[in-house]
Amino acid sequence: LRENYVSRTRRCELANSLSLSETTIKI
Repeated sequence: LRENYVSRTRRCELANSLSLSETTIKI
């Protein structure tokens, strides 16, 4: 359960970083 939780949080962080990079590239 803890491993899944960590992976989920990491996925959210990666998604956020990806979205941020995408917006920066678009701009």
